[in-house]
Amino acid sequence: MKKVIYTLALLSIAFASCRKEQASSPVQVQPKLENGYYPLGTVIPLSPTPVQLERGNHDLSYIPEYTWAPGGHQQFAKGTFGSGDEVARSVNGYYSLFIQADGNLVLYKRSTPNGSLIPTALWATDTSHSYPSAKFSDTNGIISLLAPSTSGPVNYWVSNVSSGSTDAIWVLQDDGNFVGYTHYYLGAGAIVITGAPFAATFTDGGRRSDVFGRVGRV
Repeated sequence: MKKVIYTLALLSIAFASCRKEQASSPVQVQPKLENGYYPLGTVIPLSPTPVQLERGNHDLSYIPEYTWAPGGHQQFAKGTFGSGDEVARSVNGYYSLFIQADGNLVLYKRSTPNGSLIPTALWATDTSHSYPSAKFSDTNGIISLLAPSTSGPVNYWVSNVSSGSTDAIWVLQDDGNFVGYTHYYLGAGAIVITGAPFAATFTDGGRRSDVFGRVGRV
């Protein structure tokens, strides 16, 4: 009888220790979409682990050199990206957005999470230019595709929908939709959605967009 009691006591201690360890190591869970979009007040965490996106060449991977926030934030498009760069990748690894060397901004699906690209575009700007770059404004959500000139970079494509004068960020969601939201930072570890989405590619579910060449107002 004493042996049974001693064994049960050890199991109880082990269970309590396991629960304590789990409580001290919270699992980061991605927020859920409602009707295809993040609702007002949604907190989207930034992973503390850096991720690898493709830079300059689809066959080479490098840690992204974003300047606006630390850590792994591959689903957010903000700042400026150069020719051939992967702009964003969904957290589940199924969708990627590239500014191709031919000057086209293109959204693709992958065959498996972080696997090979399926060569059919879900959405694209349908543009062509040498030495392109893509800029995602954090003040009004405008996307600009730029090309060099003797007088400095010039726009050769500009998105048709703005967030207005509020802080904006573009998110490549796990459902494949590329969506512009207004937001603010919650410390260095997360952003908070502060308003309704203002634009999207309408590629949710991995479907081919019906707004090629532009983004659509939500």
